[in-house]
Amino acid sequence: MRVAMRCARPPLWIVLCLVGLVLRGALAFSAPDDAFYAIDGHEYREIAEHLARGEGFSITSPRWFEPVPPAGFATRAENFRPPLFPLCAAALFALPGRFDFWARGLVALLGALSIPLVYALARRVFDVRVAAIAAVAWTFYPPACLYAARFSTEGLAMLLLGIAALLALPRESPRPRTYLVLGAYAGLAILARANLAAPLGVLFLWCARRDGTRALVPLLIGLVAALAPWTFRNARCLGAPTPLPAFAGYNAWLGMNEQMRAMYGDPLGGEFRSAMDRLYRVEAPSRVRELERRGVFDARAIESAWWTEAARYQRERPLDALAICGARALHFVSPIPMPAVASLRELVLAFATTGFALLLALFALLRDPRAREPVFAALCFGGLIGALPFVFHLRLRFPIVEPLLVVLAARGAVLLLPRRPPHCTVKVPGTLSVQ
Repeated sequence: MRVAMRCARPPLWIVLCLVGLVLRGALAFSAPDDAFYAIDGHEYREIAEHLARGEGFSITSPRWFEPVPPAGFATRAENFRPPLFPLCAAALFALPGRFDFWARGLVALLGALSIPLVYALARRVFDVRVAAIAAVAWTFYPPACLYAARFSTEGLAMLLLGIAALLALPRESPRPRTYLVLGAYAGLAILARANLAAPLGVLFLWCARRDGTRALVPLLIGLVAALAPWTFRNARCLGAPTPLPAFAGYNAWLGMNEQMRAMYGDPLGGEFRSAMDRLYRVEAPSRVRELERRGVFDARAIESAWWTEAARYQRERPLDALAICGARALHFVSPIPMPAVASLRELVLAFATTGFALLLALFALLRDPRAREPVFAALCFGGLIGALPFVFHLRLRFPIVEPLLVVLAARGAVLLLPRRPPHCTVKVPGTLSVQ
């Protein structure tokens, strides 16, 4: 009877997935609308609604980074946001009830599905014990939980990137089909969040170096197959055959200017906030008005103008640009958000969780060669490269490569735990051998 009951227990990752769904659902459904749709969420909702109404991937509302044409804004093709998340959200309008209910359920579900993914990553690289600790830690990891309460691309992008990482881990006899699927998932991840192109590009280079053309050819076929439809769409609507949105130029300028240099020069003091206010409330609107005076209203021309301004700053002030990239690199590996814009509770929470995870991960990297898995290193290094050119001073860490950090931290924790006694056979006099 005891054996039967033990076999009937559900796997740990299923239990944790349900716990994570309840926790993330509670956070998502309790979040105020302003917080849930903060920053880009309102745009994704509007795009999804246009898609559901048969108006295509379009938007009507004005945005702070777009020059206003003389006739004002009308419904127009949307070229500044990645497509995959709004495309998924558009299907929610076909469900009964309010869109808001299903939207909150969607982000909670995406967050919960990342728990078995973390379990699978840890089990592939290490063992079941590490996988269990990693899954438990990820279930309650603050960045993973808090981003599950936002209508944004992080949850979907993190899930797709994690699946790509799982497919890229070494196998005894990898098949071309594995690389083909990996390429397709990589393409979908880029369509979910464009800045994943950098870590996935580094990952592709590593796979090509490790397995040669037998990996590279199916990888590229899968990638092209996933990206081709959106590339053709952008060739028609944006005037450029690219799968990437046109927002990168503005984001690059936002992260490479005098105000950003002043912000990174004083991350602890009041100058950070003052420079940030000048950047967002004075300088950025002034640049947008300048584009209006020049008659720059096409999305491709807008992106080119922002890139030109960022490049000009780098050319005219190379040392300041280098200092910005250096500060951004330090911030990328820092466990805490910028102190000037974070509350004491946020700083303590981040240091107690992410800081502890970084220490455990470092211990694992020093003690266990398996922790130095090249796939993990490629994604983390690529994530750093992708972050350097762009603005990066947000309060919360983007949970894109965080699953890899938690897996390594779980290995570090196991190394610190006492070892289990070896499994042995005991002979009791007058009885049979007992296992």
